[in-house]
Amino acid sequence: MDEKLSEKSKEKLKKSIKNEETEEIKLAKEYLNDLKRVQADFENYVKRVNKEKEQIMQYTKESMILKFLEVLDNFERALSIKDAKMEQLKEGIDMIHKQCQKLVLDEGIKSFDSLEEPFDPEKHEAIMFEEHETENKVLEEFQKGYSYNRRIIRPAKVKVSKKKSEVKK
Repeated sequence: MDEKLSEKSKEKLKKSIKNEETEEIKLAKEYLNDLKRVQADFENYVKRVNKEKEQIMQYTKESMILKFLEVLDNFERALSIKDAKMEQLKEGIDMIHKQCQKLVLDEGIKSFDSLEEPFDPEKHEAIMFEEHETENKVLEEFQKGYSYNRRIIRPAKVKVSKKKSEVKK
């Protein structure tokens, strides 16, 4: 009978060991799945941070570009002077203006034409309206608009046509 008891004990011990191994395997699988999830989360985090860095760099560059565009505008105003006595000064300013335009183009900044185009609130800022036979056409451009990476970074300041009956007095 002692042998039978020891056989039963051995069987119970084997079952107990087998159950413990099964539990340990389940736990190891849970840990592995958790690790895979954490690794995927980290990879997504790295991608998001890199994308945010690129956006910050782009917006920083855009703000610098906007400041530079003001200088370019001033050169364009100076070049519009028609005084013949200032011909040498005008030539110098013209050279600087061409350099600035080249710099702008090299950076991927593009101006866009607005005159006679349909008014587009994405591209244009209406600062004046004038009665006209056509409606919502750009009649005059006061300040050029610019795009960078296919995104409008500064809308053009324009005068827009309105039907005669629609203009408030």
